[in-house]
Amino acid sequence: MNTLVEPLVSVVIPCYNHEEYVQACIRSVICQDYKNIELIIIDDGSNDSSAIKIQELIPECEKRFTRVEFRARPNKGICATFNESINIAKGVFFAPIASDDEMYPNKISEQVKIFNIKSKEVPGLVAIYSGVEYVDNSGNSIRIKKGSGKFCGFKEVILRNEFLPTPSFMVIKQKLIDVGCFNPNYSIEDFYIRLKLTENGGVFYVMPSPLVKYRRHDDNLSKKSDLMLSGVSEILDEYKEYKIYRKAVARSLLIQAHDYQIIDLYKGMKYAMRAVIKDPSIILTKSMFKFIIKVIYKPKY
Repeated sequence: MNTLVEPLVSVVIPCYNHEEYVQACIRSVICQDYKNIELIIIDDGSNDSSAIKIQELIPECEKRFTRVEFRARPNKGICATFNESINIAKGVFFAPIASDDEMYPNKISEQVKIFNIKSKEVPGLVAIYSGVEYVDNSGNSIRIKKGSGKFCGFKEVILRNEFLPTPSFMVIKQKLIDVGCFNPNYSIEDFYIRLKLTENGGVFYVMPSPLVKYRRHDDNLSKKSDLMLSGVSEILDEYKEYKIYRKAVARSLLIQAHDYQIIDLYKGMKYAMRAVIKDPSIILTKSMFKFIIKVIYKPKY
C-alpha cells in the first residue's frame, strides 16, 4: 500500500434498535481528530426510534464530514448492510462500528498512522485491530483489554488464538471486495471475513492500546455461546480439507467449554472432553491447562 498522508476513511454504522446508544456512537465519530472521514449510517429496519435519533444528528454530521450518507430501509441483516455500505463507500479504508459501541477520539488517526508504518514491514497487511475498553449498558467502564501488539494470519484466525475485537476493525476496502465481501449465509460474519482476508496470505496487526468502547449487554450467555459455536462450525466446514481443520474444531469446542465453565461446569466439561476427542493434542495447550485449573479450584465469578 502506498503511503498516504490522509486517505479517505469510510466509517460505517449499521444500526438496528439502538435508540439508546446510536447518538453516542455517532458523536464518537464526530469527535475524531482525523479529518478526512465519510460517514455512512444504515438503519436496518429498526422498530424503535433509532432512525429519528440518527436524523437529529445529520445536520451536525454534514458540517463535520467529507460526505454523509444516511439510509433507513427494511431489515436485510448485518451482512447485506455491510455489503451495501462497501458498495457506496469511497474511502481507502473501511471502518465499521456497531451502533451501541464508541470510538476513542484518536481511533482513526492512530490506525491510519500505524497502517502506513506497518505496511512497510509487512506488505501483506490488510487490516488493523486494537485493544478495547469494555463498558456496561450505562457506559461505565468494566475493564480494559490490551491488544497483543503482534501480527497474525490465517492460522491464528482459524484457531481463534488472537484477540481481534470487532469494533476496532479497520481494513483496506479493496481487500473486502477482492474476497467477495460478506456472506449472508453465515451468522458469524466477523469470523468469516477474517478467514477470507487471511487464507491467501493476508495479515492483521493488533495494536496494544484500546481505541474503542465495546458495550457488553446483559444477555443470555448460554444461548449466545451456543449460537456462536453453531455459526463457527458452519464456517469451519468450508475448510474440512485443510490439515488444521480438526484442531480448529477442537479449539472452538474448548472455547465453548470455557464459556460454560462460568454457568454450567458439567456442560463445560463435556465440551472439553469433545475437544480432546476431536484433537488429543489440545490437552497439552495453555487453554486446556487454564480450564483444568478452574475446575480444580472452582473460582467464584
